[in-house]
Amino acid sequence: MRICLVLEGCYPYVHGGVSTWMHGYIQAMPEHEFVLWVIGAHAADRGKFVYELPGNVVEVHEVFLDDALRLSGEQHEASFNDREREALRRLVSLSNPDWDVLFDIFQRRRVHPLSFLQSRTFMDIFRDVCLAEYPYTPFADAFHTMRSMLLPVLYLLGSEVPVADVYHAISTGYGGLLACLGSSVHHAPVLLTEHGIYTREREEEIIRADWVVPSFKDRWIRFFYLLSEEIYRRAFRVTSLFHNARKTQIDMGCDAGKCLVIPNGIQFDRFKDIPLKPDDGWVDIGAVVRLAPIKDVKTMIYAFFELHERLPRCACTLWAAWTTRSTALSATRWSIPWACAT
Repeated sequence: MRICLVLEGCYPYVHGGVSTWMHGYIQAMPEHEFVLWVIGAHAADRGKFVYELPGNVVEVHEVFLDDALRLSGEQHEASFNDREREALRRLVSLSNPDWDVLFDIFQRRRVHPLSFLQSRTFMDIFRDVCLAEYPYTPFADAFHTMRSMLLPVLYLLGSEVPVADVYHAISTGYGGLLACLGSSVHHAPVLLTEHGIYTREREEEIIRADWVVPSFKDRWIRFFYLLSEEIYRRAFRVTSLFHNARKTQIDMGCDAGKCLVIPNGIQFDRFKDIPLKPDDGWVDIGAVVRLAPIKDVKTMIYAFFELHERLPRCACTLWAAWTTRSTALSATRWSIPWACAT
């Protein structure tokens, strides 16, 4: 079987939980061929893998979002039929577009992203959205927000689609959209495994972000929910790591019959002989985390402090790990009577 893993911002560029899982996933099935369809933020990272790829990885297709920002020049205005205009209108207005029609526009017809964004069709749709939703927002703010939102998606829709028997996405978002594109173009099934709930993570980031104009934060959040809806609809199976994640997927519109929990496994034999801590009257708690905003280490430290106030004979230890492009995993251990971190 030829399996296409659709990855965003993780394997094989950086170390981490998802990357480690992906590496083991591929190694565990040497009888299958794997194609990596990977989305990165910066084209400067092309080919800079921190993993030695297993021998059954037969192709790597890299696509970088900042390449979309380098698209330029006047394009011939494309014409669209009524069905295509309706799909494009629903995309711009974030209202459940017909993705198969959009895939056809940018794959079979090879319409250039700027041919749409510079077209009268786009400007008419954009004007209607602004009048309905942003009547008091500066035109320039609205235009550049919507353009920056749509451009990466349109760019991805026109990218080369690797051939595979199944497309396995490791997140919703841009990666989930590419998996749906592959499924549509090559009439193959698509599978989704969420290590974390991607859409909720993007929502938290957008709420805190300084780069998003406040009046458009809701639109950016709706945009990522829109992307998740299609792969939740199209995937034949949607898996997660724990039951609350499954409930979130269902709350976001995924069919409950598709949703399955597969918890992280533990190799019991590796840990069974670790001796228990002698009883010294103290409760020791350890946390192993990656230093990243999405992990919210600050809140964990506050929680440690609250626990110590209620249970003084409590010691908490934090092992913090981080990754860089030039080094492998680095880690530091901090420990003080109640909690520790930096």
